[in-house]
Amino acid sequence: MFRIQTIVLIVLSLAAGSRCQQSAPAPKLVADRAQLAEVLRYLAADELEGRDTPSAGLETAIDWSIERLRDRGIQPGIGDSYEFHYELPGWTLAAADCRLAITVGGKSRELEPGREFRLLECGAAYDCDAETAARLGEAEALGRGLSSRSRLERPVLVSVTEKSKLWQRGETLRGLERGHDRGAPVLLVREDLLPREKVMVRIAIPEAKHSKVSLRNVVGLLKGSSRPDEYVMLSAHIDHIGVGLPRGRDKNDRIYNGANDDASGCAAVLELARLYGGLEPGKRPARSLLFVLFSAEEKGLRGSEAMASASPWPLDRLVAQLNIEMLGRPEKGKSGACWVTGREQSDFEEILGPALKRAGVELGRFEQEAMLYRASDNWPYARRGVVAHSISASGLRGIDYHETSDEFERIELDHMTRIVTGIAAGAWDFADREEAPKQRR
Repeated sequence: MFRIQTIVLIVLSLAAGSRCQQSAPAPKLVADRAQLAEVLRYLAADELEGRDTPSAGLETAIDWSIERLRDRGIQPGIGDSYEFHYELPGWTLAAADCRLAITVGGKSRELEPGREFRLLECGAAYDCDAETAARLGEAEALGRGLSSRSRLERPVLVSVTEKSKLWQRGETLRGLERGHDRGAPVLLVREDLLPREKVMVRIAIPEAKHSKVSLRNVVGLLKGSSRPDEYVMLSAHIDHIGVGLPRGRDKNDRIYNGANDDASGCAAVLELARLYGGLEPGKRPARSLLFVLFSAEEKGLRGSEAMASASPWPLDRLVAQLNIEMLGRPEKGKSGACWVTGREQSDFEEILGPALKRAGVELGRFEQEAMLYRASDNWPYARRGVVAHSISASGLRGIDYHETSDEFERIELDHMTRIVTGIAAGAWDFADREEAPKQRR
C-alpha cells in the first residue's frame, strides 16, 4: 500500500512538474508609443497611395513589414518564407495595346503609347473615329474623382508631366475581376503635347486581358516553448482602398491613407512581434504565435479566405485568432476601452477580458459588434471552426471611416498604445493557458 501511494505521489509530482515546465511566468509586455507611431506613419504615408489590392503601394508595404518582422527576431512563417502566395482572377490592360490620335485645327497626329500617352481609367473595349474629348489638368481630374467614378459619356484627356504619379503607374492598368462597364476612357497625355484648344480624338482600346493577379499575405512565426505545434494567430489587414474620389475633410485629397483602417492594426501586430520577439526561447508562451498581415480584406476578405482555405497549418492546431481592426480612434468617452466582435460565439471574451483588465483596459460593448463578426478577417477562420474574433477600439461614425481624411495625424496614440499593451497580455493568456478556447455554437 505504501509502495502504491509512493508511486502515485511520484507520478502526480512528475505531472505537476511537467505542467510547471510548460512555460515561464507571464512577462510584463508594454507597448512603445514611438514604435507604434513609426510604423503607422510609414504605412499611412501618401507615398503608399492607400495600399489598394493590387497596387505598387501595397507591395511596398508588404516588403517593408517583412523586414520589420525579421528585425524583430520573428522567423519565416511558412518554411523559409514570410509570404503566403495566392492568386485571384483579374485583368491587365497595357497602354502599348491602345491607340490614340488627336486632331487640332484640322491636323491629326497619332501619339506613341507608353511614351506620349498612358491610361488612368478604362472600362470595356472602346472604339471611336472622331469624338470630342474633355481636357482637364491633373488637379481638376483628381478633384472630380476620375479614377473612381461612374460611367463617362465621352473620353477625357488629362494633361500630366512625366513626374506625375499617375503617369508613372499608367503604363499598365491591372485589377481584380472587372465589374461593370465604366463607359468612355480617361487617358493621360504629356502636357507638352496637349493643346488648350478643342480636341477631337480617335481611340482604339481592346478588351482587357484576363489574367491571374498574384498576391501575398505576410506570415511570421515565434515558436512556443513547450507546445510549438499549436498556434495563436495575431492578425490585421495591410490593404486599404487606394486612390479615388475625395471624400472627407480635405476636398482636394485623393488618397485613402487608411491610418486607422487598418494601418493601426498592422502597427499593433508588428509591435506585438517586437515585444514577443525579444523574449528568450525559454521565456516564451507554450504555444507558437503567428504574426499575419492579410491583403485583399477590402476586396471581400479574400486574402484571409485564401489562406484559411489552404491553411499552412492544420486548422485544429490553430487554437485562436486575435484579429485587430482599427485601434486608433476611440468613440467619445471611451479612450482606453476596446470591444470584440461576436462575443457570444465562444469563450474568447472570458479569456481576453481579465488580461485586458490587468493592463488597465476596459472591455466594453459596441452596438454593431455582432454584425461585424462576419465583416473582417476573423470570419474565414471562424466559419471553419476556429475561435476567431476581431478586437477594435474604434466606432464607425465620426472617425473618417473610409474617407481620405483617415490620416496619421488623427490617430490618438496614447489610447492606441494602451490597447496594444492589453492585447499583448491577452495574447499571452491564449498562447499559454492549458485549455484551448471553445466555440459555443
